[in-house]
Amino acid sequence: MLVRKPLRPSKIAYTQPALPDSHSSHCDPADRLWHPEGRVILATFESFDLLATYSPNNGTDAPAFVRRAAWDAAMKQDLSKKSRPLVWVGDINCAAEDVDVTHPEWMMQQCYQGDPEDMRGQPGFTLGERRRFRELLEVGRLLDSHRLLHPSSPSGPPPPSGPHFTWRGHPPVHQPVARYHGKGMRIDYSLISEELRPRLAASDILGHGSERHGFMGSDHSPIRLHLRSPLGTHGT
Repeated sequence: MLVRKPLRPSKIAYTQPALPDSHSSHCDPADRLWHPEGRVILATFESFDLLATYSPNNGTDAPAFVRRAAWDAAMKQDLSKKSRPLVWVGDINCAAEDVDVTHPEWMMQQCYQGDPEDMRGQPGFTLGERRRFRELLEVGRLLDSHRLLHPSSPSGPPPPSGPHFTWRGHPPVHQPVARYHGKGMRIDYSLISEELRPRLAASDILGHGSERHGFMGSDHSPIRLHLRSPLGTHGT
């Protein structure tokens, strides 16, 4: 997290309160104030808190499912206690609706296909993850800033203009076939508290296309959120 000096946060935390007790992988035995994999930064600014996370991938086996479910449960617990406006940004590793992936039926046939049924499919697009993501939005009173400004039916297709996906599979490199080449998911978000909606000016995906133009060498695209200043102040 890079912050301009005049905007120095009044407080910074490196985990969420409920995470250390949720699962051993989310607890650093040397210091419970840090997430052991550096997945959390929470900065307190004058008019909102800024939470940046790299949410764990759901994986394709029972231990990974438990780890991700523990993360979601802890985040839900902490969101339910938030008293200040929140901006939550980062790789949340969940495509919420069919419209948020390029090939929804194909994605549901990938990877794990056993029980429980709600863990079947591409990690980030299983029914269980999508249900828990909706629960996080509800309990945290959070809005998907991109979808607010780029509305679409949850069952698709994507809006006719603009980039739609923040993750894209790599083209074949040193191998004849790349299974995810040309496919995409929107798994990176700028979520905002409902009370910040009047300040929402823009929410953009900066990379586009199956060739990952603007992805800057990563399989994830940069995203950008623009909030107006609170009423009665200057700047943005």
